[in-house]
Amino acid sequence: MKTRMLRWLARVALSLVAIAAWGTGASAQSLSGVYGGEKCPYKLTFRGKDVVYMQIIGIAEVPGQYKVDGDKVPVTAGIYSTVFTRNGDALVGLFEGQTVVCTNLARTPIPSSCDHFAYDYNRGNICFDTRPLLLTPTSKAKGGNGWSPDQRQGAVVLPAPADASIMPNPVLLAIRVSRDGRTLEAGPWKGGNVKTFNDAAVDMAKSLRWKPAQRYGEAVEAWVPLEFQAVIAGPSGFISVNVTGGDELGNSVYIDRVLVGNPPPVINYQVRAGRHTIYAMIKGPPYREVNETVQVASGATVVKSYGATPQEAAEPAGSVVEVKMTGDGTTKAAFEPATLTVKGGTTVRFINVSGGPHNIAFFADSIPKGGAEALKNGMANAMGDLTGPFLVQPNEKYDVSFAGAPAGTYKIYCMPHVALGMKITVKVQ
Repeated sequence: MKTRMLRWLARVALSLVAIAAWGTGASAQSLSGVYGGEKCPYKLTFRGKDVVYMQIIGIAEVPGQYKVDGDKVPVTAGIYSTVFTRNGDALVGLFEGQTVVCTNLARTPIPSSCDHFAYDYNRGNICFDTRPLLLTPTSKAKGGNGWSPDQRQGAVVLPAPADASIMPNPVLLAIRVSRDGRTLEAGPWKGGNVKTFNDAAVDMAKSLRWKPAQRYGEAVEAWVPLEFQAVIAGPSGFISVNVTGGDELGNSVYIDRVLVGNPPPVINYQVRAGRHTIYAMIKGPPYREVNETVQVASGATVVKSYGATPQEAAEPAGSVVEVKMTGDGTTKAAFEPATLTVKGGTTVRFINVSGGPHNIAFFADSIPKGGAEALKNGMANAMGDLTGPFLVQPNEKYDVSFAGAPAGTYKIYCMPHVALGMKITVKVQ
């Protein structure tokens, strides 16, 4: 009796060991990944030990259980129950009396179109099932600079570079993420109008860490878009610009030589406090370019509006002396007259007669002490210090007021034609 009992206990012990071994989820006793394919009416997602999600095509996914018994894999999910036979990386079974083969989808090659980011990237989930996810939360829960909905994943906020006088536009980077969650490469894909900010965004992207993309339950290399936004530190204000008339779709606005509106209007564009240059290109007809320097105070907004046809400026107070700007555009160019003597307070009107474009610019070292500030007040729409805008249209004119300018000699040249000797001397009495 005792011997019989010992034998029975031994058999029970061996059974328990076998059950324990099956329950460990060892590779021989468990499956992982997603099985399916063209010859399989199922989508089977195995989650390690015992757990499977089963979906018959066209029907909702149902959680269930499975076990591995040699080469047999019985699966039960809800009211569904079937037995598969393992055949390499495939599971072979029956469906409505027909033999079906469900392959491990992770073993199917990733299409070559997934190597590069494009507008149709991952269409139909051919590259991954779930995109890379940033492990560090973004600074803003929502991005959005006109990107399509699948590109709005929040935004990373960075300080505007010190050399940026205006607020950089948001930039959408395309970032390639490795299987282990590192950034492999990054570059601007959409937006961005300040190169130094784009470069800072790329440098930041290279340090980010990700939860990698998943394809049929396995980590894969993938591209993902991520938005970066700038914030200006220190005193700042705003510039609003509208351009009307002509072909408005072809009009453009630049602030400090950076494109900020195409087409306008530019509404409350943030800039650092200080002097800024507005350049508006009005396609017309007639074609027109406008250059204007403005001073923006902290917290203030400067509002400007330009039309295809310039408004006639009010006639200046005091006397007006005209100077013709002539030439053939290639071999000769001149101010007529080339020497002028005026009284203090006089306005000198420069008229583009022929051979344009022309403009006027002062030789800074020729200006008497105190004259520069007076000239800045007397030069509207300057495109730089002591530099007037280009006159493109025939008979277009530009006035320079010498009101408050100290007596002395002022030397002026035309930037496009200085090599042809287009210079003028103005003596203020």
